[in-house]
Amino acid sequence: MSSQVIAFTKKIHYPTGKYFLRFPMVLFVIVSPFCTLPLSLTIFFNPSSTNTKTRMFEYARVVMGLAYTSNGGCALYIECQGIKRALDENGKFRGGGNLATTGNLKDVMKESTKIAYTVARARLADIDPNNDYFDKTDIHMHCPEGSTPKDGPSAGIAMVTSMLSLALGKPVRNDLAMTGEVSLTGKVLPVGGIKEKIMGGKRAGIKSIILPDANRRDYDEIPDYLKEGLTVYFAESYDSVYEVTLKNSNESC
Repeated sequence: MSSQVIAFTKKIHYPTGKYFLRFPMVLFVIVSPFCTLPLSLTIFFNPSSTNTKTRMFEYARVVMGLAYTSNGGCALYIECQGIKRALDENGKFRGGGNLATTGNLKDVMKESTKIAYTVARARLADIDPNNDYFDKTDIHMHCPEGSTPKDGPSAGIAMVTSMLSLALGKPVRNDLAMTGEVSLTGKVLPVGGIKEKIMGGKRAGIKSIILPDANRRDYDEIPDYLKEGLTVYFAESYDSVYEVTLKNSNESC
């Protein structure tokens, strides 16, 4: 019988500071039907998610959402860019408000972008009635890592925040993440995978997180080691999200 290597894998989340490792549980080398020898392993961990965050937050208008995938939780970055509209022959801006989206977004998430755009425009009118940014500027929203399909209704508040950050010229803290869908009236709706999303946020080095108020019970049930060093804000409406993210931001993009 030829030698074979068989890996029996199990997802294990082991707390090591702010990082959480996922690795094979057992690895054996089978040298004969009657002899199985353990293979010594050295596991190297490269905190690439933290490096990604550093690169992304070199620029303003970037917000960190959180996603729940088949491989666990991870950071979901959302960035927006404005494109000023050209003037027509009468000196007026051409067209109406346009939103373009990229990043391999699927149907449910595409609907979320449209809702978020409407909420952002409505909230800007309340926050700063004289701000006509959305009237004069088209918006391009992008979720990096386009090779990865993205779907699900849990990034609404992050999308609204990214667009308002752009329109108001205020950055969002790079150690703050958020998850939650938003309704047209600005209500923050509950989402799933709270434990996994917090783990993904921890890997990305977050210190604060915004969760839907309806997910308080889910948060209470997660292990204490995941809560350590984490400030949590619960939001029932987008007004609460704005209070945490942009209201007191005095910096300029």
